[in-house]
Amino acid sequence: MTAHPTAAQATQQARDLATDLGIRMKSLCFLVRDRDREYTDAFATVFQAEDIEIIKTRSAPPGPTPTANA
Repeated sequence: MTAHPTAAQATQQARDLATDLGIRMKSLCFLVRDRDREYTDAFATVFQAEDIEIIKTRSAPPGPTPTANA
């Protein structure tokens, strides 16, 4: 995709995934994602239309994390 995706690009990728999976999309129950701003309501709608529950991860606690990018 790109180093700096937009919300529209993320939504299009979700639509493409749904199209590629076709009937197999019905076997999915959950989508675990972070709270990045690229994941808008339009992105969520793609999965909610297939009755897939979206679970957002918790945000990281504030403060220094020197080994986070080790």
